[in-house]
Amino acid sequence: MAATLAVAAVALPAKAALISWDVDASGNWSTGSNWSPTTAPGTGDTASFGGGAVTQPRTVTLDTNVTIDGITHNTNNITDGGGYTIASNPTTNTLTLNTGATIALTGISGNGGLTISSPIVLSGGTLTLDVNTVGGGLNLSGAVTSGATTNITKEWNRHSQLGQHLQHVYWRPHGERWFCAGQHL
Repeated sequence: MAATLAVAAVALPAKAALISWDVDASGNWSTGSNWSPTTAPGTGDTASFGGGAVTQPRTVTLDTNVTIDGITHNTNNITDGGGYTIASNPTTNTLTLNTGATIALTGISGNGGLTISSPIVLSGGTLTLDVNTVGGGLNLSGAVTSGATTNITKEWNRHSQLGQHLQHVYWRPHGERWFCAGQHL
């Protein structure tokens, strides 16, 4: 019976985690020491940015293809001009967001925000872009490929994106809002 219990314990899937970028520096996504706990976010996890002070713009380089369940950016510790960019190196590395993913920005009071310049693949279901902040913003400047429905909360109540190619989504704080999408919207 002990052998059966040991096998059953090994077969249990790992629980999804909230994993936070833990350095005030740029670096590679796959480097475990950049994250807390000391492992890079992967399938089922949510990557979190903004847990500590950000003193200048930081780039998190996707040095491998990454699949996660969501991204959060929540801090009032961003100095003007700070913020994060998630970029590909090489540009063929892709950030895949699983079904039901959310990209959420809340509580940002400085001018920094989150830019994702790497290609993004939405695996299906609903992607929620929740931008609820008085500073900073969300800039998706890489190609977004999707078969998902995209719900944008804040100033735009809902935007459906069914099997199309969405190129850019911008949001700017302090009343200057604009939305720019690719030609196949």
